[in-house]
Amino acid sequence: MAQLLFGAAGKFGSLAATTVTSTGATAVTGDVGVWPGTSITGYPPGQATGDIRSADTVAQAAQADAVSGYNSLVAMTTTQDLSGTDLVGLTLYPGVYNFAAAGHLAAGNLTLDAQGSSTATFVFKFGSTFITGSAAQVNLVNGAQACNVFYVVGSSATLGTGTTLYGSVIAYTSITVTTGTNVVGSLIACNAAVTMDTNQVTAKGFCPAAPPAPTPCAGEGVCSAVLGSAAQFGALASSTITSTGGSSISGDVAVYPGTAITGYPPGKSSGTIRSADPVSQQGQADAHTAWTNLWALTVTKDLTGADLGGMTITPGVYKFSSSVGLTGAVTLDAQGDSTAMFVFQIGSTITTAAASAVKLANGAQSCNIFWLVGSSATTGATTAMYGTIIASASITMGHLATIQGGLIALGAAITMDANSVKAWGA
Repeated sequence: MAQLLFGAAGKFGSLAATTVTSTGATAVTGDVGVWPGTSITGYPPGQATGDIRSADTVAQAAQADAVSGYNSLVAMTTTQDLSGTDLVGLTLYPGVYNFAAAGHLAAGNLTLDAQGSSTATFVFKFGSTFITGSAAQVNLVNGAQACNVFYVVGSSATLGTGTTLYGSVIAYTSITVTTGTNVVGSLIACNAAVTMDTNQVTAKGFCPAAPPAPTPCAGEGVCSAVLGSAAQFGALASSTITSTGGSSISGDVAVYPGTAITGYPPGKSSGTIRSADPVSQQGQADAHTAWTNLWALTVTKDLTGADLGGMTITPGVYKFSSSVGLTGAVTLDAQGDSTAMFVFQIGSTITTAAASAVKLANGAQSCNIFWLVGSSATTGATTAMYGTIIASASITMGHLATIQGGLIALGAAITMDANSVKAWGA
């Protein structure tokens, strides 16, 4: 849909009317342009894969198409009025969402669920400003694509430090993107400036005919080989499983040798709810075997005392003698190897801060990531995790936290609160 709306503007990562300014090593996939202004500063050290265009005919045509696209988006019929509502913590489905005045996404997650349609469109119409908090994150699920997401801003947009945004921002006046923010989409300022600071911007002016299928992992990758029958469980505990709110689990939910599973319904599971049956017994046995084998792996690097936030981790086995925290985001970079394995051997607890995130890069897959926790694991509200957590004791998921992988508590309980869990073996 972006190509239809934006025309020539679709290939621009950044397009402004007056000036484009970048501080630091901003990386733009696409063109950078300005019209009718002429000033583009910060390239280099900033880089663009496309052309730098200052008041040329291509930039002029792009601005004309962008203004036309802006007007078309504003004219769309509203599906739901969210005036006065913060977007944080929401899961929204395809539609046109109206905010009579300012819009805000606080530090935390907004999930856009395409419900299996790769052409599903999400339009956010803000009457005045649009502001995101530090480390705010938009998550796309069930076929949603950045090329079909639009933030239409009646005045100026400001993206907070470390924001991860999917979709194109088209503002009537200016756009300010603060340090470390990543935008998968275009930044288009119809009447003023675009200002950036050490950002990554990837233009998404067109959608592929269908989203690429993920490389098969479950059933033939590392995960199933390591976990055995435990790979089929979204949540597998020893004593109890408790869910508050509408947790959604892809995979089985089970407990052994305990018997208590509460919160299903309203929680949902795509698999089977199992209470101390032979399948859950075998799952726990296989999980214990995986635990032993993963702890026996040779350590690649000792990171004891370090917080994972801000790190980029390459494949290997990482040791933490005691507890570890995650504040902000950690990136797991497979370096082009879809079978690359990441193992974290944590002597005591792991605790993630609210709105923290694990990010995958260059072929990394959640089925090849294992978090071995010597006691208990606790994720903060709206944390976005990848990989299987195997805890010696308990696992507690914060409100609206998500994980693509399994939750396995070998010696105690799993507690959930309106979470989304997707097991690779399911």
